Amino acid sequence: MAANHAKQSKIRKNRVINFCIPLLLCTIAAEGAMLIRQERALHPPVYRAAGSRRQLHASADYLAHYRGTEPPDDLMRQLSAELDAVCADYRAGNADFDTALHAVQAAKGLQIPALTAQADTAETALKRTEHARQTFANAVSAAQKQDDAEAIRLYRSIPTNEPELYQQAQTALSEVTAHYRETVLAQAAGYVQDADYDAAAEALDQALNVLKNDAELQKARDHTALLRTVTLRHKAMLNARLSADRNSFADAFAALGQGLQALPDDPLLGFVRRNLSAQYLRTLKLQTEALAQQGKITEAAQMLTDAEQLLPEAADRIAPLIQAVSAYQPQKLSVLENRNFIEWTAAEQSLTDRQGTEYPADGNLYCTYDGTHTGRQSASGEFSLGGSYSTLSLTAAPLRSFAAEKGVVLEIYGDGKLLRAYPIGKDSAPQKIRTDISGVGWLRICVKPSGSPDLQSAGVLIAGGTVSK
Repeated sequence: MAANHAKQSKIRKNRVINFCIPLLLCTIAAEGAMLIRQERALHPPVYRAAGSRRQLHASADYLAHYRGTEPPDDLMRQLSAELDAVCADYRAGNADFDTALHAVQAAKGLQIPALTAQADTAETALKRTEHARQTFANAVSAAQKQDDAEAIRLYRSIPTNEPELYQQAQTALSEVTAHYRETVLAQAAGYVQDADYDAAAEALDQALNVLKNDAELQKARDHTALLRTVTLRHKAMLNARLSADRNSFADAFAALGQGLQALPDDPLLGFVRRNLSAQYLRTLKLQTEALAQQGKITEAAQMLTDAEQLLPEAADRIAPLIQAVSAYQPQKLSVLENRNFIEWTAAEQSLTDRQGTEYPADGNLYCTYDGTHTGRQSASGEFSLGGSYSTLSLTAAPLRSFAAEKGVVLEIYGDGKLLRAYPIGKDSAPQKIRTDISGVGWLRICVKPSGSPDLQSAGVLIAGGTVSK
């Protein structure tokens, strides 16, 4: 009986539990729903108030159960509208950049896909606008510091997708550009007045790099280039002409060289230099021929050497002048073609005259007339001139071995005709002889006894014997 009673009691207890648990669950669910409604009323999602981080966190806590899902449409529209309002406040100047950016990042932190996409777009737009505003501020600062080129660069970098700021930048750009242009033109004008055309051109070129294809700057640049060309050309030509008139061709070519260095492709300066070269070569020919005829061969040769250095491009025209001067170089008798050489000998060692003067063996000639041993009436030799020389130069002196008491006579013949005769005695001093031999084909020099043949030896020296034109 007792067992049956316990069994019935357990059945009744299970029925109560089975009834109460669902009821308790329903009660808990009802109370939870009520709490959610109260939370919605107490903590709506507010983003508009600047710096209201408490409200943002409250909204985030409230929306936590929507994380990773899509909230109801009305809630999503409200969130989207509030995010747009934050960006609008920033653009209107009612919120600073950090506050707006914090609100956008808080929206992204909700991890609601649709809201995150909108927040990403808003963040990009906010950063673009902030960068444009900072650029605009830097441009204003540069303009205030008179750094117009930098201001122009910055104003130009304001993007068109910031229409309000872009319009402001375009207005400011117009003003700065006009100021920059006038400043550069005034600077270039000052340089031109000082004849510093290179500095003027450099200033205008720099400005044209900033304001490409600017008509006024390009016109000034062209005008400056023309002035520079005309001025430098005139200066070079004037200095060259004045130097040439003074017969100072080195200075004339230097003046033209400076002009051509500044204006390398100037056709007029090139023409003037060619004419000056022709004039110089004509003058050079006349001067070197005159010097050569005067026997100033070394001086003429130096002029030609200087000419080769001054006009290396005219070497082929200077070469004939060098040959012409060389032809005037005196030729030693000892190297000329000769014939009938009887007892004339080229010295192989130095010789000494009766007065003790020593002569080196450099092409000198000597003879020893000795009537006793040779039986001849003279000692002679002939040299081939071919009519190419005009002057014979030599020094005649008795050698130390000269013993003839009566002395001898040094005779000079041209093509068989006696030209000059010079007596040489035992005590004679050296004689410097210069004889006209123009047109002579064969030159004959002989030593004869003075009067009747002397049985004693009579050695005669011919030192420095040369023929020249």
